[in-house]
Amino acid sequence: MIPAMKIDKTYHVKNSLYDKHKDSPYDIVMIYCKSCNSKMDIRVYHSFGKLEYYQLNNLPNKISNNLDTRKIKCSECNVTNTLQKQPIKTITNYKIL
Repeated sequence: MIPAMKIDKTYHVKNSLYDKHKDSPYDIVMIYCKSCNSKMDIRVYHSFGKLEYYQLNNLPNKISNNLDTRKIKCSECNVTNTLQKQPIKTITNYKIL
């Protein structure tokens, strides 16, 4: 016979997305500076943000529709990179100028 365990306390179970819950949810788009090739992260705030990372090419519509930042300044070399939207069929691409 297996002895019964006594439960002293109960604990609140947090789901896996609990740590990612924010008041202003966002996702991150990674780009690279054209001058020095250093990585830059752009925060894209939208209601379904889950702190996911995306590349600049083939962005989903939920990200490209909310990508407001067009000029990004590199923190390494202080060069301002400009994003230009280039829609191709149903895929939305951006190009750094």
